[in-house]
Amino acid sequence: MRKFGILLAPLFMALTLLPALAANADDSTPPPPPDNSTSMTSTTTTSSATANPGDDQNPSFPTIGISAGTRGLNLELGYSVSPYFGARLIGTDTSPTYKTSRDDIDYKGHYDFKSLSLLGDWYPWAGAFRVSAGVVRDEDRIRAQAQPNGNGVVVVDGSYPLLPGDELNADGSFPHQYVPYLGIGLGNPAAHHQGAGFTADLGAMYTQNPTVTLSATGADASNPIAQYEVQQEQNRLNNDLHKINVFPVANVGLYYGF
Repeated sequence: MRKFGILLAPLFMALTLLPALAANADDSTPPPPPDNSTSMTSTTTTSSATANPGDDQNPSFPTIGISAGTRGLNLELGYSVSPYFGARLIGTDTSPTYKTSRDDIDYKGHYDFKSLSLLGDWYPWAGAFRVSAGVVRDEDRIRAQAQPNGNGVVVVDGSYPLLPGDELNADGSFPHQYVPYLGIGLGNPAAHHQGAGFTADLGAMYTQNPTVTLSATGADASNPIAQYEVQQEQNRLNNDLHKINVFPVANVGLYYGF
């Protein structure tokens, strides 16, 4: 019996310790994961608000416009990539009439403005003011006819009168087909969003010197003396025109942004 009691003693001790061990096991169970649905919803909402701060303020706008100025009528197509930068394609194809006097001869004719300009616009303050630069494909021509004086004749080279009824015609062009443009202006579709707006430009094309050819028509046209005098008149006219290296550009108009 004594031996049996000695053998049962460890068993009784184990049975005594089991409740305590079970309690400790229950206390060591890892807690359930926290409910992050509220924080995830808040994070998603915040991320969405941060990711799309300006979806309703798209800064890119295509535009179409019309303007008029020193080169006649112009049609403009533009695109603003941001409130700071844009680009325009400007086409001109008009023939306004003009009058001028050169070397004591009155001319009347028309100026064929024909060009296509590609300009980049920079808006330094994201407002209406812009600085523009680009290249112009220039196909301008000068066409004119000398007007008879009070005696009904055209006097060339300062002293040689063509025969009554003879004409003196001028035909001019510029030496370079592509010329640079630099200017300033107003009008920023990306800053003012869609709709109509005002546009203006003030700048210059560096055209360099135009060259004009004079030709006489009529009974005196084949006279060697008349031909010489016409050539001298042409040389003087081109010397005067060679002082003009730039063509001023000033336009005002309207555009519509889509």
